[in-house]
Amino acid sequence: MTMNKTRWITVEEMRDRLSISKTKAYQIASSRAIETVKFGRCLRISEDSLTHWLESLRDSKAKGGDDMR
Repeated sequence: MTMNKTRWITVEEMRDRLSISKTKAYQIASSRAIETVKFGRCLRISEDSLTHWLESLRDSKAKGGDDMR
């Protein structure tokens, strides 16, 4: 069996990395644009998923697309 080496970060870590508000961070997490998982009451975000999502935003912006909403 292959182990997935995904690193899971907190919403607060995502917020700090992106320099966004706590509300916006939770909006992004709940939008299902990125992979999330709940452990009890704790929400975690896949770091790989966040990276891919940010890259897709950058690529979309380069093609004249919308910003993150």
